[in-house]
Amino acid sequence: MKRLIVISLLLLSQVVFSEEKYPYHAISIGYGGSWDILRFQKENGKAWFVRNGSYVQIVDEEELPIGNYEFSTSTTHNFSISKNPVKSNWQLIRINTNTGETWWAEETTWIKVKD
Repeated sequence: MKRLIVISLLLLSQVVFSEEKYPYHAISIGYGGSWDILRFQKENGKAWFVRNGSYVQIVDEEELPIGNYEFSTSTTHNFSISKNPVKSNWQLIRINTNTGETWWAEETTWIKVKD
């Protein structure tokens, strides 16, 4: 019985601790009294923005390899109320500095720039 418990604990600890964790980075962007928060992870290219007090992930069409991703933002100076909060307030781009692959955020999806 003791062996079963020890083996079970070892298997559980491998599952819990084998998941890769990457640090989060955050920036705020705004213009004209309005602003947003962008959160991202440089190692896996994942990014989120805040809408109605919660993070919304900008999703990829395919799984990205681990790399070195940089993010760049700019305001669009168009703060009208829109169903498309990403497009109406700011532009976000992402580049994998190891490969040069580049994307821009369109609503809640990353769009890859063709070579």
